[in-house]
Amino acid sequence: MALISMSLWVFLLLTAIAVIWVLKQLRNPDSQKRMSMLKMGLFLAVFDWIFETAGLFLGYWHSTGSVFPLGPSVFFPPVEVFAIALCAGAALNLLFPKKFDLKFALPAGMAVAVAGTFIESMLVGTGNLVYLNGWTSFHAFVSYWAVFVFFHWTDAKFFQRR
Repeated sequence: MALISMSLWVFLLLTAIAVIWVLKQLRNPDSQKRMSMLKMGLFLAVFDWIFETAGLFLGYWHSTGSVFPLGPSVFFPPVEVFAIALCAGAALNLLFPKKFDLKFALPAGMAVAVAGTFIESMLVGTGNLVYLNGWTSFHAFVSYWAVFVFFHWTDAKFFQRR
């Protein structure tokens, strides 16, 4: 089923905004926690932009259909991905435990990896993401899993309020 007059990138961005907005309303974080959420969100967004750009230059993928690519080419990571990652980092900071726990990080990272890989498969199916040179959904899954375990550690170590 295709979205009529809305790219999948925009749909995913609106979904990310809705999710973080609902979580913020449910959890009602104080101003210090909101600042912590913003810092983790920016960290994840910048990290993801670097990762996405590296994958583009290494020839593993490119994106299309963005409202505004964050680079000099239409194939650069979309602004929508940066904003989605910002929301994801804020949600991670809001929901994940303050202390790193591998017993939590492994299954939570796996849940993120499943969701991320599924979303990427939709993007590939609509032509908004193109895998190249042997990059597969399995690579995406492993990358999401490892990176989100790392993000849980980073969040606990540097961004959670003590």
